[in-house]
Amino acid sequence: MEPGAGLPKDLLDALFLVDEMATPHGMDALLNAPGLALEEGDDDSPADIAVQTWLLDRQLLESKHAEQFLVRPRSFECYQTARAKVPSFTLPDAVVCGNLERDLDDWFERKRRGRGTRVFVYPREDGV
Repeated sequence: MEPGAGLPKDLLDALFLVDEMATPHGMDALLNAPGLALEEGDDDSPADIAVQTWLLDRQLLESKHAEQFLVRPRSFECYQTARAKVPSFTLPDAVVCGNLERDLDDWFERKRRGRGTRVFVYPREDGV
């Protein structure tokens, strides 16, 4: 699994996401996604479901992949406000998320980590 330098970034992204979601847990998450019209067969493997999802709705596959880390986070950081009264929280919209993605991309590029940051917002009862 050592990709050559000539492979397109979108192909590498697709291979990574399909491989990561080609598990029984990943397949269940995709099959339970509302509005996804898969052509399911009795012998579809988790990889088959992941590939179909990539072809039908790439953003859904990316979102479900990111959502897995809500259950098993890799790291956690907490920041507190300097204000005496905590301001009310509002969910970030697409513009705010896009600006954050751009800023993170710039930082990652300076650190030679590349671009391609994606920000997903998942409101939950106990936090976001």
